[in-house]
Amino acid sequence: MHRLVFLRSLALLLLVAACRDPNTRRVDPPPPMPMCGDAKIDDGEECDGSNLADQTCLTLGYEAGQLTCSGCKFVKTLCTKKCGNGMIDTGETCDGTLGVPVCTTFGSNRCADDCRVDTSNCITQAFEAAPELTVTNGGPAVIADLPPVGVPDLVMAVPSRNRIELFGWNTVQGFSGSTSRKVSFQRTPLVCMTGEFTGDGNLDVATVNDTGAFDTYVSQGSTFALRELDGGCAGAKLVGVVKAGTQRDLAVAFGCDSFFTLETAGVRRFATPDAGAVGVGDFTRDGLGDVLVVDSVGDTLTVFPGPGFERDAGLLLSALPSLLATGDLDGDGDADLAAVIGNDVKLFENTGSAFADKLTFAAPRAQAVEVRDFDLDGVVDVFFTSGDDVVVRRNRGQWAFSEFKQSAGAGNRLSVAVGDVDADGDPDVAVTFSTGADSTRTAVVRNRAR
Repeated sequence: MHRLVFLRSLALLLLVAACRDPNTRRVDPPPPMPMCGDAKIDDGEECDGSNLADQTCLTLGYEAGQLTCSGCKFVKTLCTKKCGNGMIDTGETCDGTLGVPVCTTFGSNRCADDCRVDTSNCITQAFEAAPELTVTNGGPAVIADLPPVGVPDLVMAVPSRNRIELFGWNTVQGFSGSTSRKVSFQRTPLVCMTGEFTGDGNLDVATVNDTGAFDTYVSQGSTFALRELDGGCAGAKLVGVVKAGTQRDLAVAFGCDSFFTLETAGVRRFATPDAGAVGVGDFTRDGLGDVLVVDSVGDTLTVFPGPGFERDAGLLLSALPSLLATGDLDGDGDADLAAVIGNDVKLFENTGSAFADKLTFAAPRAQAVEVRDFDLDGVVDVFFTSGDDVVVRRNRGQWAFSEFKQSAGAGNRLSVAVGDVDADGDPDVAVTFSTGADSTRTAVVRNRAR
């Protein structure tokens, strides 16, 4: 009986061996998966429990503290750095704003990442001349970074060719005509201005035509679409851009005893009889733009607060300006005034019920005035043109200002534009001159604050 069982078992083994594929190989079971919490540093893990892979706060770039582990990732919340703690420790010359001396020339000092004072942006020469742009058919221009963003543009109205033209900035050549973009809808733009007029995050172009009508060239990536607004009146001028909300700007124009706002639904007109000058700015400190109108008869400044632009109370002025700019010149939280009056630029302090005359700067043939932080020290300065020069009066506080200027050359000025031509974060200047029937020359003055 046992012999019979043995023979049957042997036959079964021989049968299985005969049926087995000679190419079959033994398959080993897969290795165990890495497990967070096994105290071993597996792939994708920085640490595991108390196993910190020989790392400490010091080896990770901190100066003190206790490194821990959670979820097999380093927890560095208990690691500390002395630089950045708001105190000047041993080996540091500053920390944050603490210990940073005021730049007494032009520009600003800062505390570097290693808590040492960086004086590289505190300079004595504020400006330098950049390469000029000459074109056969040109016109007034502004500076903006239109889509595709990254390379600032000189945006020029070209009436003789019924178009606007965009000249991109080149670090060697300046604004280059070789790669310009021409945009034409067979309208005749006389002047242009840029802003975020549709709320899509892209800058657009607003123009005034030879008929006084308004248009918007709406950015659509690298192309533009025309939005015809019309309205306006002959001789209308673009005076500025106001913020109408968190995402949208309005262009403001002036002419025919009215100011106009260029809006999505069309053009709104606000009658302002006896207006001597119109400016824009956030006068009510609500983050929205307001329109400021000077009454040429009563020498008062009337505020039209945005976005509704309902008339507000007037503030007294001691003289009649032709150009306006607003900003907090004395650091008290309200908007003061810089104005071109005759051959001077005058600064006025906002006292709440009037503007008190504070300072006067000689500015023959002044064609522009702006209040802006030119040297990036956190305090607004005063910019204007005077004769052949562009001038910045650097604000040193307590109504004290230092003068810095650069010649833009002589000629018949068509426009003065302020903007960041080279994308380094500080405002530069482009002055466009007429050099013939249609030809122009644009002088570029670069700011050296950064």
